[in-house]
Amino acid sequence: MAKINLMEIQPTRLCKDLRGRFVEIFGREKAGKTSTAVLWPKPLLCAFEVGYHALANVYAADIDTWSTFKDICRQLRKPEMKEKFETIIIDTVGIAYSMCEDYIKQQQGVTEISEIAWGRGFKMLREEFEKTFRDLSKQGYAIVFIAHSKTKVTDVTDSEGNKLEQISPNLPPACAEAVNGLVDIIAYLGVEYDEQRNATRWLYLRETPTIFAGSRYRAITPKIPLSYEGLVKAVADAMEEEARITGTGFISEEEMNKANDKPEATFQEVMEEARKNWARYLDGATTDEEKDIRLNTMQAIISKIFGSNSFKLSQAIPQQKGLVELFNAEMEDLKN
Repeated sequence: MAKINLMEIQPTRLCKDLRGRFVEIFGREKAGKTSTAVLWPKPLLCAFEVGYHALANVYAADIDTWSTFKDICRQLRKPEMKEKFETIIIDTVGIAYSMCEDYIKQQQGVTEISEIAWGRGFKMLREEFEKTFRDLSKQGYAIVFIAHSKTKVTDVTDSEGNKLEQISPNLPPACAEAVNGLVDIIAYLGVEYDEQRNATRWLYLRETPTIFAGSRYRAITPKIPLSYEGLVKAVADAMEEEARITGTGFISEEEMNKANDKPEATFQEVMEEARKNWARYLDGATTDEEKDIRLNTMQAIISKIFGSNSFKLSQAIPQQKGLVELFNAEMEDLKN
């Protein structure tokens, strides 16, 4: 549990780079999705499918199971990994979602996710998928999801009454819903040809009747020539306009890094603080009667937080660190 002092909260400010952002890039095979993603700063390519053999000087990890990926996420929490990598590339997110589903099925001992009673399997799958990436983003990494594209017929018609086809990420509906809820930008990587058949690659950043795309930045330009620097500039320009409209200030990359690098207390440190809080509160009693009252008060707090009248604070395990932190916060209120 992160300790938050509401009196110290400041209004949000904008940062004009892609650090810590979630971006989804989709397009047809061999369009250059992976070669574009590795242009992000200090990338680690998590290859759920192998498509990097034509790329030089890329740190790539072949992912064969969701458990393998979770172990990589564990390693990425280490300070030395944050020095080595800034961007995590998921190539492709559709296969990652499929491996996550296999992980849940293995956990529950079933062959189909639908076999888990009361439809809980689908909820467990989405929660596992989203939580893994949320936890990763809290470490300060940018995440680039790569997906293939598909074309589907829409209900929108052209001037002659023909139904239009729209290009969108080729993902299962549940996966698409989860990813779309996570990302800041959904960009389609498309190729256009001139009369001489010269190709130009573009990133489409806003939805059209024929292209599915979008972002959290209301003023972002509809499309840009393909480049990492161009995308950074497009986001910065959109934020400049947002700042102009809302009067919002900007935060520097250095300030944002400091915010992301706040140290998190270990379970042992949290438990030691709890022991000190317990001792300090009891030491403040001047009579046996007051001591009993204070013991009952603390036990009531523990029962409320841990959901059991018989629970002892010494029984807490590392997975309950957040609950112990909540006890410490309650003790701060008592002290004050």
